[in-house]
Amino acid sequence: MGDVSKLKELCEVDRGLETLRDVGNEEAFHAFAQIVMPSVTGKMLFRRDAGQILLSAFTTVQDEALGMLCLENNFLKWEYMIKHGTDNEGAKRMKTKYASLANAKDAKQHVRWWTKEAVERYHELVKVVLEKRAVSSIHNLEAEFQLRYNMSFNLRGRSSRKRKFPPVEKVGGEGNASVQISSAQQSYLPAIVVQATAI
Repeated sequence: MGDVSKLKELCEVDRGLETLRDVGNEEAFHAFAQIVMPSVTGKMLFRRDAGQILLSAFTTVQDEALGMLCLENNFLKWEYMIKHGTDNEGAKRMKTKYASLANAKDAKQHVRWWTKEAVERYHELVKVVLEKRAVSSIHNLEAEFQLRYNMSFNLRGRSSRKRKFPPVEKVGGEGNASVQISSAQQSYLPAIVVQATAI
């Protein structure tokens, strides 16, 4: 994983995340990619693809910009939660940078809405990410992240749990027993097994 303290430094500077892909901020980028991006893209997709292909190949510009916006928006709140605990009432009520309560009903339910400033900032971040991704040296940054991700994954090891498959039901008499596979069961089986049983 990258250096979280470098990412924290960028978050503390106004518009600091815009330099996330710049030379010298590699550690911050690695921390951002490993901590924030799985929540934006979906953890299963991220785990499946992060070690196989470059980040920009399976995440969109909008994904990366949204991750940056969420980090900018919630950074102070998350930092407060780390110091005081997630169950702390002050942390729950703490105002974020770009979200606001729409009305009194929302205040009771703690519902927050993106402000117009947040939407404008999102569009700015999309432009920044587009420009940064166009630079060819960015692929070296992503390839280095991919290598580090694979190394950390190998150190952690794979899950020891075995995948459970649903039982296959036999249909017919003893002499001419055939296997009937439901569509739900087909999603678990490799295509070659499904084809062999269909014959």
